[in-house]
Amino acid sequence: MYSYRCEQCRTTWPVTSRREAEAERKRHRDHVHAGGTPDGDSIQQPPRPPLPPQPPFLATPLRRAVSTTVVFGALALGIWFRTLA
Repeated sequence: MYSYRCEQCRTTWPVTSRREAEAERKRHRDHVHAGGTPDGDSIQQPPRPPLPPQPPFLATPLRRAVSTTVVFGALALGIWFRTLA
């Protein structure tokens, strides 16, 4: 939810979209400020929710299993290629 804030009047209008916030700003400027731009006039976006904490690499059992498989697979391939040479 967006909001339009006029610092001059110290008032905030909550609206549902950016387009509605811009329309509210135009109405307010025309009616109260005779079309002028008041100081501190702004359209504010809703704050984004914080991202959930991410587990460190290799923290989950599946990641540990995949990493172990990759490491041992690489070692096995290295040993196999040496025996062929």
